[in-house]
Amino acid sequence: MRWASGHRPESVQNYLFEIDKTLAGIAFRRGDYVDRANVSADDDFVENPKATRPFASLIAVPLRIEARIVAVLSVVSTVETAFTQADVSFIKVVGALLDVILAAEYDLAREELEAELAAALEEEKPEQDDPSGA
Repeated sequence: MRWASGHRPESVQNYLFEIDKTLAGIAFRRGDYVDRANVSADDDFVENPKATRPFASLIAVPLRIEARIVAVLSVVSTVETAFTQADVSFIKVVGALLDVILAAEYDLAREELEAELAAALEEEKPEQDDPSGA
């Protein structure tokens, strides 16, 4: 899995980094949120060399479909210690809401795929002769 950094499309296109080498990767692997008040003092933080603004604070929250972590929501600031405990709580709530949305979308996509597969199998089924011989 890879992650992208930046708010601008050119930042996302120009910089990709292995998620295991990031704070988002820590949240992803541990399954718990990461809160860093000063990323410049954090050995786990890898700065985007193409960043147009330096990040100073970061919160990363794992997103789940049921028990499986499928993504990470990262919220950043250019200000050190930018996030209060109330901010952290709010970001966790947003993450929990995204979990619900992701699960619903996953279920809908699975139902659509199952219906498409059933229809395709039905189309491929050979016509059966009438067993009564009529």
